[in-house]
Amino acid sequence: MRKWIEYGVVITIILILSLISIKFYKNYTVSSKEEVSKSQFSEIINLINKEIVKCSKSIGSESYVWGEECSSILTNNTNKEIANFIVNELKFENPYNQEKTISNNIGMPAFIYTLDFINDPIENGDVVIACDIDAKSCIIRSKPGNDSNILSAVLTFK
Repeated sequence: MRKWIEYGVVITIILILSLISIKFYKNYTVSSKEEVSKSQFSEIINLINKEIVKCSKSIGSESYVWGEECSSILTNNTNKEIANFIVNELKFENPYNQEKTISNNIGMPAFIYTLDFINDPIENGDVVIACDIDAKSCIIRSKPGNDSNILSAVLTFK
């Protein structure tokens, strides 16, 4: 009888430790995804800023890493070219859903939305890029998840 009580105590301790471990693991994965999303947002902003500076100092016929000529500053396709570069060349993925890619419709599942107007991302890990040719700027927004605020940056092309 005493042996069964000892087994019961051991099993109870193992169950309690398992439940605690599962809770910590879930918290760890949620915060990891949020950090990846924030890091990707920063890398996107840094990349575009670096390219803006490079092209503003350019005298020749250099181009942005996403393929457009520096002399064109912004085109109707700039947000799409940036998104394609981020997804296809840099291999960035939404940390919450790796199957999502690029869309120009905020109502469809996507990782990066290339819009003509600014809108907040809906799902965790999503990024919105909206460029305004007249203002010579692009607004980039990201929803890192875990109830974080929407990250936003305005990048002005010269």
